[in-house]
Amino acid sequence: MLSIYNFLKITFIESTKLYWDLLKIMLPVMLIVRIGTEFGLVAQIGKIFAPLLGLIGLPAEMGLVWAASAILGVYGAAIMLFGMLPDFPLSVAQITIICSIILMCHSLPIEQRIVQKAGVSFTLSTIFRLGATFLYAWILYKIYDGFEILQEIAVIAWLPEASDDSWLSWLQESAITLFWIFWIILALLLLLRLMDILKITKMLTRIISPALRLMGIGENSAPLAMVGVLLGLTYGGGLIIKQARAGHLKSRSVFLTMAFMILSHSMIEDTLFIYAIGGDLSGILIGRIIFTFVIMIILVFIIWRIPDPFFYKWLYKKPH
Repeated sequence: MLSIYNFLKITFIESTKLYWDLLKIMLPVMLIVRIGTEFGLVAQIGKIFAPLLGLIGLPAEMGLVWAASAILGVYGAAIMLFGMLPDFPLSVAQITIICSIILMCHSLPIEQRIVQKAGVSFTLSTIFRLGATFLYAWILYKIYDGFEILQEIAVIAWLPEASDDSWLSWLQESAITLFWIFWIILALLLLLRLMDILKITKMLTRIISPALRLMGIGENSAPLAMVGVLLGLTYGGGLIIKQARAGHLKSRSVFLTMAFMILSHSMIEDTLFIYAIGGDLSGILIGRIIFTFVIMIILVFIIWRIPDPFFYKWLYKKPH
Protein backbone atom coordinates (compact mmCIF):
# COMPACT_ATOMS: atom_id res chain seq x y z
CA MET A 1 0.00 0.00 0.00
CA LEU A 2 1.38 3.36 -1.01
CA SER A 3 1.83 5.94 1.73
CA ILE A 4 -0.22 9.09 1.37
CA TYR A 5 2.96 11.07 0.66
CA ASN A 6 4.08 8.73 -2.14
CA PHE A 7 0.54 8.60 -3.51
CA LEU A 8 0.36 12.40 -3.75
CA LYS A 9 3.95 12.67 -5.03
CA ILE A 10 3.46 10.16 -7.86
CA THR A 11 0.14 11.70 -8.87
CA PHE A 12 1.62 15.21 -8.84
CA ILE A 13 4.54 14.10 -11.05
CA GLU A 14 2.18 12.37 -13.49
CA SER A 15 -0.04 15.46 -13.57
CA THR A 16 2.94 17.70 -14.26
CA LYS A 17 4.12 15.49 -17.13
CA LEU A 18 0.64 15.36 -18.63
CA TYR A 19 0.22 19.11 -18.21
CA TRP A 20 3.55 19.77 -19.92
CA ASP A 21 2.52 17.59 -22.88
CA LEU A 22 -0.79 19.43 -23.07
CA LEU A 23 0.88 22.84 -22.91
CA LYS A 24 2.67 22.01 -26.16
CA ILE A 25 -0.77 21.76 -27.75
CA MET A 26 -2.62 24.42 -25.79
CA LEU A 27 -0.24 27.36 -26.16
CA PRO A 28 -0.13 27.29 -30.00
CA VAL A 29 -3.91 26.82 -30.12
CA MET A 30 -4.51 29.79 -27.83
CA LEU A 31 -2.21 31.96 -29.94
CA ILE A 32 -3.89 30.86 -33.18
CA VAL A 33 -7.34 31.64 -31.77
CA ARG A 34 -6.18 35.06 -30.59
CA ILE A 35 -4.65 35.98 -33.94
CA GLY A 36 -7.63 34.54 -35.83
CA THR A 37 -10.05 36.59 -33.74
CA GLU A 38 -7.91 39.72 -34.01
CA PHE A 39 -7.92 39.66 -37.82
CA GLY A 40 -11.45 38.39 -38.32
CA LEU A 41 -10.35 34.99 -39.59
CA VAL A 42 -12.50 33.12 -37.07
CA ALA A 43 -15.66 34.78 -38.38
CA GLN A 44 -14.69 34.09 -41.98
CA ILE A 45 -13.90 30.42 -41.39
CA GLY A 46 -17.03 30.11 -39.32
CA LYS A 47 -19.15 30.84 -42.41
CA ILE A 48 -18.16 27.43 -43.74
CA PHE A 49 -19.74 25.72 -40.75
CA ALA A 50 -22.78 27.99 -40.48
CA PRO A 51 -25.33 25.80 -42.34
CA LEU A 52 -24.46 22.66 -40.37
CA LEU A 53 -24.11 24.22 -36.92
CA GLY A 54 -27.27 26.26 -37.41
CA LEU A 55 -29.17 22.97 -37.35
CA ILE A 56 -27.95 22.26 -33.82
CA GLY A 57 -28.32 25.80 -32.48
CA LEU A 58 -24.65 26.78 -32.38
CA PRO A 59 -22.95 29.88 -33.79
CA ALA A 60 -20.88 29.16 -36.88
CA GLU A 61 -17.63 30.01 -35.08
CA MET A 62 -18.02 26.89 -32.90
CA GLY A 63 -17.15 24.87 -36.00
CA LEU A 64 -13.52 25.64 -35.20
CA VAL A 65 -13.95 24.04 -31.78
CA TRP A 66 -15.44 20.95 -33.44
CA ALA A 67 -12.51 20.81 -35.87
CA ALA A 68 -10.01 21.26 -33.02
CA SER A 69 -11.71 18.45 -31.13
CA ALA A 70 -11.47 16.08 -34.08
CA ILE A 71 -7.78 16.81 -34.63
CA LEU A 72 -6.31 17.86 -31.27
CA GLY A 73 -8.52 16.12 -28.74
CA VAL A 74 -10.51 17.20 -25.70
CA TYR A 75 -7.99 19.59 -24.17
CA GLY A 76 -7.08 21.30 -27.43
CA ALA A 77 -10.76 21.87 -28.21
CA ALA A 78 -11.41 23.16 -24.68
CA ILE A 79 -8.62 25.70 -24.99
CA MET A 80 -10.01 26.90 -28.31
CA LEU A 81 -13.43 27.20 -26.68
CA PHE A 82 -11.93 29.26 -23.83
CA GLY A 83 -10.29 31.56 -26.33
CA MET A 84 -13.56 32.19 -28.13
CA LEU A 85 -16.02 32.51 -25.23
CA PRO A 86 -15.26 36.17 -24.43
CA ASP A 87 -16.16 37.15 -28.01
CA PHE A 88 -18.86 34.53 -28.61
CA PRO A 89 -20.79 33.96 -25.34
CA LEU A 90 -22.88 30.79 -25.21
CA SER A 91 -25.91 29.68 -23.22
CA VAL A 92 -25.55 26.70 -20.89
CA ALA A 93 -27.47 24.64 -23.45
CA GLN A 94 -25.12 25.67 -26.26
CA ILE A 95 -21.98 25.00 -24.25
CA THR A 96 -23.40 21.59 -23.29
CA ILE A 97 -24.03 20.78 -26.94
CA ILE A 98 -20.52 21.76 -28.07
CA CYS A 99 -19.06 19.93 -25.05
CA SER A 100 -21.00 16.81 -26.01
CA ILE A 101 -19.54 17.07 -29.50
CA ILE A 102 -16.06 17.33 -28.01
CA LEU A 103 -16.65 14.22 -25.90
CA MET A 104 -17.97 12.09 -28.74
CA CYS A 105 -15.86 13.28 -31.63
CA HIS A 106 -12.24 13.93 -30.61
CA SER A 107 -8.76 12.72 -31.59
CA LEU A 108 -10.08 11.07 -34.75
CA PRO A 109 -6.70 10.37 -36.42
CA ILE A 110 -5.49 8.41 -33.39
CA GLU A 111 -8.66 6.80 -32.11
CA GLN A 112 -10.07 5.81 -35.48
CA ARG A 113 -6.75 4.14 -36.31
CA ILE A 114 -7.15 2.08 -33.12
CA VAL A 115 -10.69 1.14 -34.18
CA GLN A 116 -9.30 0.05 -37.56
CA LYS A 117 -6.56 -2.00 -35.89
CA ALA A 118 -9.28 -3.88 -34.02
CA GLY A 119 -10.72 -4.93 -37.38
CA VAL A 120 -13.59 -2.46 -37.85
CA SER A 121 -13.81 -0.56 -41.14
CA PHE A 122 -12.09 2.82 -40.79
CA THR A 123 -14.45 4.54 -43.23
CA LEU A 124 -17.63 3.06 -41.80
CA SER A 125 -16.69 3.69 -38.17
CA THR A 126 -15.71 7.30 -38.93
CA ILE A 127 -19.03 7.94 -40.71
CA PHE A 128 -20.85 6.25 -37.82
CA ARG A 129 -19.03 8.39 -35.26
CA LEU A 130 -19.59 11.68 -37.07
CA GLY A 131 -23.22 10.83 -37.80
CA ALA A 132 -23.94 9.76 -34.23
CA THR A 133 -22.27 12.90 -32.88
CA PHE A 134 -24.36 15.22 -35.04
CA LEU A 135 -27.56 13.26 -34.35
CA TYR A 136 -27.01 13.48 -30.60
CA ALA A 137 -26.20 17.20 -30.80
CA TRP A 138 -29.40 17.75 -32.81
CA ILE A 139 -31.49 15.83 -30.26
CA LEU A 140 -30.02 17.87 -27.40
CA TYR A 141 -30.73 21.11 -29.26
CA LYS A 142 -34.35 20.15 -29.90
CA ILE A 143 -34.89 19.20 -26.26
CA TYR A 144 -33.15 22.23 -24.77
CA ASP A 145 -34.70 24.68 -27.22
CA GLY A 146 -38.16 23.11 -27.31
CA PHE A 147 -38.53 23.05 -23.53
CA GLU A 148 -36.49 26.25 -22.98
CA ILE A 149 -33.98 24.44 -20.77
CA LEU A 150 -30.54 25.87 -19.83
CA GLN A 151 -31.04 29.02 -21.90
CA GLU A 152 -29.17 31.33 -19.49
CA ILE A 153 -25.71 32.55 -20.48
CA ALA A 154 -23.00 30.17 -19.28
CA VAL A 155 -20.68 31.51 -16.59
CA ILE A 156 -17.52 29.51 -15.83
CA ALA A 157 -16.50 30.60 -12.34
CA TRP A 158 -12.76 29.97 -12.69
CA LEU A 159 -12.48 31.41 -16.21
CA PRO A 160 -11.39 35.08 -16.11
CA GLU A 161 -13.70 37.65 -17.63
CA ALA A 162 -12.41 39.61 -20.59
CA SER A 163 -11.42 43.09 -19.48
CA ASP A 164 -10.37 44.63 -22.80
CA ASP A 165 -9.00 43.62 -26.19
CA SER A 166 -5.35 44.32 -25.47
CA TRP A 167 -2.66 41.66 -25.80
CA LEU A 168 -1.62 42.25 -22.21
CA SER A 169 -5.10 41.43 -20.91
CA TRP A 170 -5.18 38.35 -23.13
CA LEU A 171 -1.87 37.15 -21.70
CA GLN A 172 -3.11 37.64 -18.13
CA GLU A 173 -6.40 35.86 -18.82
CA SER A 174 -4.63 33.00 -20.61
CA ALA A 175 -2.19 32.56 -17.72
CA ILE A 176 -5.07 32.32 -15.23
CA THR A 177 -6.88 29.79 -17.43
CA LEU A 178 -3.77 27.61 -17.79
CA PHE A 179 -3.14 27.82 -14.05
CA TRP A 180 -6.58 26.41 -13.23
CA ILE A 181 -6.38 23.71 -15.89
CA PHE A 182 -3.34 22.22 -14.12
CA TRP A 183 -5.28 21.87 -10.86
CA ILE A 184 -8.25 20.37 -12.66
CA ILE A 185 -5.95 17.76 -14.24
CA LEU A 186 -4.38 17.01 -10.86
CA ALA A 187 -7.80 16.57 -9.25
CA LEU A 188 -8.91 14.24 -12.04
CA LEU A 189 -5.83 12.02 -11.74
CA LEU A 190 -6.22 11.89 -7.97
CA LEU A 191 -9.82 10.79 -8.40
CA LEU A 192 -8.93 8.11 -10.97
CA ARG A 193 -6.20 6.70 -8.71
CA LEU A 194 -8.52 6.67 -5.68
CA MET A 195 -11.20 4.87 -7.69
CA ASP A 196 -8.64 2.25 -8.65
CA ILE A 197 -7.36 1.81 -5.08
CA LEU A 198 -10.89 1.59 -3.66
CA LYS A 199 -11.86 -0.86 -6.46
CA ILE A 200 -14.71 1.40 -7.54
CA THR A 201 -13.82 0.81 -11.20
CA LYS A 202 -14.22 -2.97 -10.77
CA MET A 203 -17.51 -2.45 -8.96
CA LEU A 204 -18.83 -0.29 -11.83
CA THR A 205 -17.78 -3.00 -14.29
CA ARG A 206 -19.82 -5.61 -12.43
CA ILE A 207 -22.84 -3.33 -12.24
CA ILE A 208 -22.82 -2.42 -15.93
CA SER A 209 -21.90 -5.86 -17.34
CA PRO A 210 -25.55 -7.04 -17.66
CA ALA A 211 -26.39 -3.97 -19.74
CA LEU A 212 -23.34 -4.62 -21.94
CA ARG A 213 -24.51 -8.16 -22.67
CA LEU A 214 -27.91 -6.76 -23.63
CA MET A 215 -26.07 -4.56 -26.16
CA GLY A 216 -24.43 -7.58 -27.77
CA ILE A 217 -21.10 -7.30 -25.97
CA GLY A 218 -20.04 -10.77 -24.89
CA GLU A 219 -18.86 -11.85 -21.47
CA ASN A 220 -15.21 -11.87 -22.59
CA SER A 221 -15.49 -8.40 -24.14
CA ALA A 222 -17.36 -6.72 -21.28
CA PRO A 223 -14.37 -6.07 -18.96
CA LEU A 224 -12.35 -4.73 -21.89
CA ALA A 225 -15.22 -2.49 -22.95
CA MET A 226 -15.46 -1.10 -19.44
CA VAL A 227 -11.79 -0.13 -19.54
CA GLY A 228 -12.55 1.92 -22.64
CA VAL A 229 -15.74 3.37 -21.21
CA LEU A 230 -14.16 4.45 -17.94
CA LEU A 231 -10.59 5.31 -19.00
CA GLY A 232 -10.58 5.88 -22.76
CA LEU A 233 -10.85 4.27 -26.19
CA THR A 234 -7.06 4.06 -26.50
CA TYR A 235 -6.81 1.80 -23.45
CA GLY A 236 -9.90 -0.31 -24.13
CA GLY A 237 -9.21 -0.52 -27.86
CA GLY A 238 -5.66 -1.66 -27.24
CA LEU A 239 -6.90 -4.55 -25.08
CA ILE A 240 -9.54 -5.46 -27.67
CA ILE A 241 -6.88 -5.59 -30.41
CA LYS A 242 -4.73 -7.92 -28.33
CA GLN A 243 -7.58 -10.31 -27.51
CA ALA A 244 -9.01 -10.23 -31.04
CA ARG A 245 -5.64 -11.16 -32.53
CA ALA A 246 -5.41 -14.05 -30.09
CA GLY A 247 -8.81 -15.27 -31.29
CA HIS A 248 -10.46 -14.93 -27.87
CA LEU A 249 -13.32 -12.72 -29.06
CA LYS A 250 -16.08 -13.22 -31.60
CA SER A 251 -15.90 -10.90 -34.61
CA ARG A 252 -19.35 -9.39 -34.19
CA SER A 253 -18.79 -8.92 -30.49
CA VAL A 254 -15.57 -7.01 -31.31
CA PHE A 255 -17.49 -4.85 -33.79
CA LEU A 256 -20.23 -4.04 -31.27
CA THR A 257 -17.71 -3.41 -28.48
CA MET A 258 -15.80 -0.90 -30.61
CA ALA A 259 -19.06 0.78 -31.67
CA PHE A 260 -20.03 1.04 -28.01
CA MET A 261 -16.69 2.60 -27.07
CA ILE A 262 -16.93 5.03 -29.99
CA LEU A 263 -20.17 6.39 -28.52
CA SER A 264 -19.16 6.35 -24.86
CA HIS A 265 -15.53 6.30 -23.76
CA SER A 266 -13.43 7.98 -21.07
CA MET A 267 -16.61 8.63 -19.12
CA ILE A 268 -14.69 9.61 -15.99
CA GLU A 269 -11.71 11.82 -16.87
CA ASP A 270 -13.05 13.53 -20.00
CA THR A 271 -16.57 13.94 -18.63
CA LEU A 272 -15.36 15.47 -15.36
CA PHE A 273 -13.07 17.85 -17.23
CA ILE A 274 -15.88 18.90 -19.57
CA TYR A 275 -18.19 19.35 -16.57
CA ALA A 276 -15.58 21.65 -15.04
CA ILE A 277 -15.63 23.85 -18.14
CA GLY A 278 -19.39 24.33 -18.09
CA GLY A 279 -21.11 21.33 -19.68
CA ASP A 280 -24.35 20.25 -18.00
CA LEU A 281 -24.54 16.63 -16.82
CA SER A 282 -27.90 16.18 -18.55
CA GLY A 283 -26.12 16.30 -21.89
CA ILE A 284 -22.53 15.27 -21.31
CA LEU A 285 -23.34 12.20 -19.18
CA ILE A 286 -26.98 11.19 -18.65
CA GLY A 287 -28.18 11.88 -22.16
CA ARG A 288 -25.10 10.31 -23.71
CA ILE A 289 -25.63 7.08 -21.74
CA ILE A 290 -29.28 6.88 -22.85
CA PHE A 291 -28.37 7.71 -26.46
CA THR A 292 -25.62 5.06 -26.49
CA PHE A 293 -27.98 2.41 -25.12
CA VAL A 294 -30.67 3.12 -27.74
CA ILE A 295 -28.21 3.21 -30.66
CA MET A 296 -26.55 0.00 -29.49
CA ILE A 297 -29.87 -1.87 -29.22
CA ILE A 298 -30.63 -0.88 -32.83
CA LEU A 299 -27.10 -1.82 -33.93
CA VAL A 300 -27.30 -5.24 -32.23
CA PHE A 301 -30.52 -5.97 -34.11
CA ILE A 302 -28.82 -5.11 -37.41
CA ILE A 303 -25.34 -6.63 -36.93
CA TRP A 304 -26.47 -10.09 -35.85
CA ARG A 305 -28.70 -10.31 -38.95
CA ILE A 306 -26.13 -9.24 -41.56
CA PRO A 307 -24.89 -12.19 -43.67
CA ASP A 308 -21.26 -13.22 -43.11
CA PRO A 309 -20.07 -12.39 -46.65
CA PHE A 310 -21.31 -8.80 -46.35
CA PHE A 311 -20.08 -8.40 -42.75
CA TYR A 312 -16.54 -9.56 -43.47
CA LYS A 313 -16.26 -7.69 -46.77
CA TRP A 314 -17.54 -4.26 -45.74
CA LEU A 315 -17.67 -4.02 -41.96
CA TYR A 316 -14.96 -6.12 -40.38
CA LYS A 317 -11.66 -7.76 -41.13
CA LYS A 318 -10.02 -9.94 -38.50
CA PRO A 319 -6.88 -8.24 -37.09
CA HIS A 320 -3.58 -10.02 -37.52
